[in-house]
Amino acid sequence: MDNKLVATTLRLERPIFDAIGKMADAAGQEPADYAAGVLTLHAMKLLKTDNPKAARRLEAELALKAKAVSLAQKLVSENGFDPNVTLKVFQAIKANEDLNRTYLCAVGDRPGDERGNPIKARINRSLGAAIKTAVRANPQTIDGNPVKVQVSNEYIFSYTLLEKAPAAA
Repeated sequence: MDNKLVATTLRLERPIFDAIGKMADAAGQEPADYAAGVLTLHAMKLLKTDNPKAARRLEAELALKAKAVSLAQKLVSENGFDPNVTLKVFQAIKANEDLNRTYLCAVGDRPGDERGNPIKARINRSLGAAIKTAVRANPQTIDGNPVKVQVSNEYIFSYTLLEKAPAAA
């Protein structure tokens, strides 16, 4: 099974592009990520027939991403902004039986602490970006370099500390 990402260019009229941007913002996602999710959902019926295993994994990935965004927003809403929100979301996923099962399905039914799983690596990067966008944050930097934290016994091996983005004018 080939799980490599394929990049493509879409040509959209400005009103469509702007509408997708607004919908992505409302969903706490980046526009390209949001559009990819919409297209994935649109293709799901055919995919379930042609490749049920991929369909199951991709459905889990979409559900996981939506839940991660929701969890991140809830954590910040209830507890205030935390630079470690990415880690806290991953810990919540691991601790919750249903979310843990969804995560493991999304990463190809392989161990969550496994190194060298390209699906897991892509999903974790995508979740980190979605969490950052959802809580309207920027990476913390020192001398222009993102501040990374290494962790053990988690589904992620490192993450970037975040800081609240300045409010839009």
